[in-house]
Amino acid sequence: MIMEKTSVLYDKKNILIILLVAGLIVLFIILLNLLFNLDIIVNLVICWIVTTFYSLFAYYMVDNLVIRRIETERVIERPVEVIREVYIPVENKTVEVVEKPIIKEIPVYIQEPVYIQQPVINHRINIPKYNYVASSETERYHLRNCRLGKLIKKKYKIQNNSEEFFKKKHFKACKVCIKKEKKC
Repeated sequence: MIMEKTSVLYDKKNILIILLVAGLIVLFIILLNLLFNLDIIVNLVICWIVTTFYSLFAYYMVDNLVIRRIETERVIERPVEVIREVYIPVENKTVEVVEKPIIKEIPVYIQEPVYIQQPVINHRINIPKYNYVASSETERYHLRNCRLGKLIKKKYKIQNNSEEFFKKKHFKACKVCIKKEKKC
């Protein structure tokens, strides 16, 4: 808070200096014009030179204002947090309080993964293989290795080992695999 008040006073002081210098320059140009009766071209050249130097001076002063204001805003934006007070004795036995953050290192333990080999199971899944396959949609039955029997969708597939099972249900024999087999 003290930094903020002093920066405002410093800003007002610089602005006053800039305005006073501008007023002095105007008076200087008017006095030159009255004393020497200068023509318009010389008067314009002098005004141009003086305003150039004044603009450099004012830019320097305003730049200092901006830099000061930014520095004070940075100080105000980050308040200091007191984490722990540490007392340090001095030679003349007075106690001085120093604000110091406590840095505590916490050890981190990383556990490496342990790989356990699973025992190999040599069991084969016992899937029965049927000799005949039929479709409930087309009502035709095929041999297990018939190319047309392999095209049957699972939801329509019926499997069995005997041909009589399908004949009782009035399924027709496949013309590619079963009737071809009987002709030969």
